[in-house]
Amino acid sequence: PSVIDPGEVPETSIDDFKIEIDKDEEHYTVVSYLGKDEIVKIPSEANGLPITVIIFDAFANNTSIKTVIIPESVDFISNNVFSGCTSLEKVIILSNNVTFLDDGKDYTPDDYSKLSAN
Repeated sequence: PSVIDPGEVPETSIDDFKIEIDKDEEHYTVVSYLGKDEIVKIPSEANGLPITVIIFDAFANNTSIKTVIIPESVDFISNNVFSGCTSLEKVIILSNNVTFLDDGKDYTPDDYSKLSAN
């Protein structure tokens, strides 16, 4: 597989995502990805507010995705985000401060990228 420089990859259009604003209207959550791109770079913001959460099953059963780039703005990733993503090879997490929820355990980004491919 070729090396991907996240800085060289343009953000995927926000229109390819279903997002929801939090109750305090301070940030957005990625609810689902609707596109078919092989490389997906989640935008860091929408409508001037940061995208900070990716909830469970957001990418579930998408068989097109090979690489997902998660921006620095994201600080929480739920469990089963990539369940059924049979083509997924790599998850690049640009933030050093992410909480991962997976079966109630906390995982490091390195652990998570290994888990996600299963």
